[in-house]
Amino acid sequence: MKTKIVVLGVLLLISGLYFGFINPEVPEDFSNLLGIANISYHDEPILQKIVLRVQAFNYTPIPVNLPETFFLGENIHGWYKSDGALNFYVMNNQSYNEWMIGGTTNVYESAVAQSSFNFTLNIERSDTYYVVFDNIASPDDKSVVFEILNKKSTVKTGQEIELLLQFITIIGLIMFLIGAKVGGKKTKDTQ
Repeated sequence: MKTKIVVLGVLLLISGLYFGFINPEVPEDFSNLLGIANISYHDEPILQKIVLRVQAFNYTPIPVNLPETFFLGENIHGWYKSDGALNFYVMNNQSYNEWMIGGTTNVYESAVAQSSFNFTLNIERSDTYYVVFDNIASPDDKSVVFEILNKKSTVKTGQEIELLLQFITIIGLIMFLIGAKVGGKKTKDTQ
């Protein structure tokens, strides 16, 4: 019996410490599954606000390298504002190269003759993407302010799960100490 109490105490203690402190992702996922996780969002800049001038009868491409490790499957969002209407495209590297030689291309996002635009992209693969501001049809230069952001979420374990892990850790410690103390009692030898 003493050994069982010590072993159970050690298992509870290790479980509480492991899930509460060493590997908190499991309780975070469990909290999220139960709907009691605390989720907060913040925008992380991919390209800080850029101010640029797009020349008349010209276009300005901006290469954006999106590595697979950070963005794969995530949505990124961005916006631009300009002092006049222009065309806007987002293309991957292959599509951009085809567009440059006048070929037919696939664009991930586009806006035609807009002075402001918000967009959201789902990144499918690691690549260099091109954001193109097209002012080919205009005799006037355009000033553009532009930014791309990644919306990041932070999941924090729900308070209920944190309290449960603390309770498991304390019960494990108490059981271990009780089991060790009971196992450590000595009886007097009577001869």
